[in-house]
Amino acid sequence: MSRTMYDSVDWQKIPSSAKMVAGYVDGAYAWPAEAWAKFPRAAHVRISVIPPGDPKDAGVLDVESGAASVSDAPGFIRARRAKKKRAVIYVERSLVADIRKACSGLDYGLWVADWTGKPHKLADMNKVVAVQWSGGVDVPYDISEVFDRTWHPQGATKALELLHLIPGS
Repeated sequence: MSRTMYDSVDWQKIPSSAKMVAGYVDGAYAWPAEAWAKFPRAAHVRISVIPPGDPKDAGVLDVESGAASVSDAPGFIRARRAKKKRAVIYVERSLVADIRKACSGLDYGLWVADWTGKPHKLADMNKVVAVQWSGGVDVPYDISEVFDRTWHPQGATKALELLHLIPGS
């Protein structure tokens, strides 16, 4: 079963009922503490946009124009994995092959932007934890479908993570 995640450069536009939100830890659109507090019951996904990424405070590196580049991804992944933390790369569909090549042999996940207007899976879901299916400058927030239940788990899965019965995110 998948989950819906919301993200936006303007956190105030995300529905307060969201059960999973993604926001920025650095850059021009960094979320203040008040933004995270608006979603006390939601899973929080933290994104870094400034190269080479912030592996301490963010689990996701944003690889797109105006943010980190494909060449920043391997270093971010290695830094996260050195701390036994999961690393996820946010990337548009057209750069997935480049990320896979640059990060060959590394342990990471992909959050892929593929704006079709409908929730969907990609033909190749290898390493894909989520697909952002709605987004852009003309919408108040982006919407992703999260397919990996172990990525920022909630409910019973979160309890299992806290008991160290499944790996954390």
